[in-house]
Amino acid sequence: IREAVRSGDAAALQEAVKEADAIGLQGSEVRDARIRLVRLWLQEAILSRDHAVLQETIEQGLAVGLAGHELAAAMRLRMQLFAAATMASNPVAEVGEECSVCFTSDEPTCTTSCCGRLGSTMRLCTQCLVQMTQCPFCRASF
Repeated sequence: IREAVRSGDAAALQEAVKEADAIGLQGSEVRDARIRLVRLWLQEAILSRDHAVLQETIEQGLAVGLAGHELAAAMRLRMQLFAAATMASNPVAEVGEECSVCFTSDEPTCTTSCCGRLGSTMRLCTQCLVQMTQCPFCRASF
């Protein structure tokens, strides 16, 4: 495990952690290797710009105990990607439709995939959408 941590290679770390798990090793070295591995995966996930990969890696980061500031960039990017996908897949109103959260009508708004339906007045502007992790109306996870 020490050699894998020193190398900084994700594949070597993953193999070392897998072997440690197989023989039941625990302790600070195994925990540190897991944390190092998840940090490497976070960097790769951010570069991939893949929403599903980001979500999975953020969950792994939380599971190994990474601090919020270490996950912040990945979480911010995940929300930006989600907002872009939501705006692309849902009917976007002309500027002038009011956001149901901040009540601005200066930004384009859209409905959420969980609560949106034709004629729905529950709308989110782009600024509010990128800050949300769940629907403010039904609390479904984004």
